[in-house]
Amino acid sequence: MKDQYNILDKEKSTKEHYVIRESVTEINNGAFRDCIELVSIEIPHSITKIGNEAFRGCTRLSTIELPESIEYFGEYVFGECISLKSIKIPNSVANIGDYAFIGCKSLNFIEIPISVENIGICAFSGCSSISNIKIPDSVVNIEDYAFWGCSLIRNIEIPESVNSIGNGAFSCCKNLTSINVSSLNNTYMSIDGVLYKKGMNELVAFPSGKRIESYTIPQSVTTLCDYAFAGCGNSFSGYCKLNSIIIHKDIKKIGQKCFLYCNTYFELHFQSNDPYSINVQLKEKDISKISLFVPIGTVYAYKRHPVFSKFKRIKSENIRNV
Repeated sequence: MKDQYNILDKEKSTKEHYVIRESVTEINNGAFRDCIELVSIEIPHSITKIGNEAFRGCTRLSTIELPESIEYFGEYVFGECISLKSIKIPNSVANIGDYAFIGCKSLNFIEIPISVENIGICAFSGCSSISNIKIPDSVVNIEDYAFWGCSLIRNIEIPESVNSIGNGAFSCCKNLTSINVSSLNNTYMSIDGVLYKKGMNELVAFPSGKRIESYTIPQSVTTLCDYAFAGCGNSFSGYCKLNSIIIHKDIKKIGQKCFLYCNTYFELHFQSNDPYSINVQLKEKDISKISLFVPIGTVYAYKRHPVFSKFKRIKSENIRNV
């Protein structure tokens, strides 16, 4: 159903190619959702807004050109468009909505313009064919899981402008070897491709594809953020050889799902004699397969701890000072 200025409700067209007439200014929520026959569509320069889920589930949609007139497109706008291969976001768009391109597994080219300030939750999650993405200097916020599971990306460059990066924004990117931050950024920094908060007291994200066998948490770090090492285990790591993390005794907090998908061959080596001094927010399902090594004489204390006791294998070892 449509009127002179809007495409309303559902446009359940059976056409492979659809042309929107020039008088239309807005594509409403869900207008073309699940139009599984749609392969291509022509959007006129009269369009200024594309609503939530407008093209969600258009599984054969392979090509689309967005005119510069578009100022807004909503959540899930191209979600699960599994045949969509490339898209150029117009310079008029400031916000890439939550889940905008989630599950677009064929998408191999995306151009984010200098106008974009916010990249939404799960915006590109599961875009497993993207091998290169440039975050422009205009971006201020990168929301939770924004690039989760973008398995072909090898490096990420964080510009000066970014002051907020959400949980798991770059997790489970199995070929990601480095996250680099502009030296002019006032909120974040990177050392050897590992992402930290400025001042290096919080470890934000360890790239899932970084090819080292063991990693020692720097002494300055007191917090391991949520999802910091997610995807560094067998399930998602690809060529990653990381299987051991040494955690010094002055760690104060370990965030939720910090070691998600770190599986059977993964080891954590704690140097703290007092597990109760650490604020641990891990869940049993995220750590049950990980081996935990603790200082000699502390196994009983760790086994009595409400969270550390969830580890299936707790062993003692001589701990060297780092």
